[in-house]
Amino acid sequence: MASIVGIVLITLAGVIPLVPVALAKRVARSERARERAGRAAIAVARYWARACNAVVIAISGVRVSLQHEAGDSLNGRFVLIGNHQCAADPLFLVYALDGRFPFPRFCLKRSLRRLPVIGLAFWALDYIFVDRHSREAVRRNPALRGRDAESIEHACRGFRDHSITFVNYPEGTRSTAAKRRAVDSPYKTLLPPRTGGLRYAVRGFGASLDGILDLSIGYVDAPAPTLWAVLTGRISTVVLRLQRLEVPPEFLTADATSDPDAVDAIRAFLEARWRAKDKALAEIQSPASVRRGF
Repeated sequence: MASIVGIVLITLAGVIPLVPVALAKRVARSERARERAGRAAIAVARYWARACNAVVIAISGVRVSLQHEAGDSLNGRFVLIGNHQCAADPLFLVYALDGRFPFPRFCLKRSLRRLPVIGLAFWALDYIFVDRHSREAVRRNPALRGRDAESIEHACRGFRDHSITFVNYPEGTRSTAAKRRAVDSPYKTLLPPRTGGLRYAVRGFGASLDGILDLSIGYVDAPAPTLWAVLTGRISTVVLRLQRLEVPPEFLTADATSDPDAVDAIRAFLEARWRAKDKALAEIQSPASVRRGF
């Protein structure tokens, strides 16, 4: 409970400078003024995330171990792929990137943009809003197919001249035992990766893309991790592995969204990463295993 109170207080404190910065960006008449306001918004968000992580780590007692294999590049354009198991993942993702790579941008449901204050803050931080239509909705209305992917491509094209880490969770949602059973997942800890987000992000960035970051998050001895378990100290250790990968040339030599060879290359790339990631996570998160890191 103390961790939650701390996060709420830090968030309230962060809103004080973020709202005027967001409003300044909204009314700015020049691109230069908008960029300055955007950088100020990111600075506020970065300190907010640092403070939240510090509070969670200090109060819960969780130990965070980062295996950093990516070098540092604060002025590049990257797509980050990562596994997604619980609501604590974004906090540890920011922890892994902080001071090493550009501040991350996430895809959010478009409905969040209409929320008072919060929606304005997300807009100021250049988060990407998508509709996330369900498979059933797409089946009823095929015209909806591909709209979210097009939003991702358009946003990434606009980031070509900016420093950014665009976050893509290829699983599309948090991985749980029930969801894995529902789709007959071949993985013990992960859902099958989808190629759409990475494909359209690659197309949007084009040759300006500096690399792909692969983040693995493992919760030691916790096969079904939750945010609440992290906040209350029931998870003792979180292990992170951040790797920087070169963009395979076949991703860029053809249309990554429709060329069969490019699509197959991206699918094979993700599946290979997922097999290795799943094997390590299954051991790290099993209480019966002695493995405690990647």
